[in-house]
Amino acid sequence: MLKHGITGLALLLVSLPARSVSLDHLDALSWSSRLILAFVDAQASQRYRDQLENTLADVEDRHIIWFVISERELDTNYTGEIGPNLHANLTRQWMDRRGARPQVVLIGKDGDEKLRSDSLDLLTIFDVIDQMPMRQYEMKLQREAN
Repeated sequence: MLKHGITGLALLLVSLPARSVSLDHLDALSWSSRLILAFVDAQASQRYRDQLENTLADVEDRHIIWFVISERELDTNYTGEIGPNLHANLTRQWMDRRGARPQVVLIGKDGDEKLRSDSLDLLTIFDVIDQMPMRQYEMKLQREAN
């Protein structure tokens, strides 16, 4: 009886319409993703986005979600729905108070700032990530799996 009850509940949950949750704060990404926030002017936006897209394998391997934030736009590799307040929330919480652009912020899976720079130096960012204990553990698991 219990077995059928659980199966029935599972079928009911699967048949319910999926409720889309939009991303308005980065808290939802804690412990699953590392984040790169690049605050740039409109002219640099495409260049930063191209740099990040050209390192797709490295970005995916390190569980990175990136956001390129210009004055009016936000571009990202995040595949979920972006909430209407995310742009303002990121700017308010993470952008240096001076408001100078560019600014690049690396946030670890624990939600803490790991690096802040005035340029997008992906080799340095990847090196900082690769030195993190959680990343060291991830790389160890990958080696053992191969």
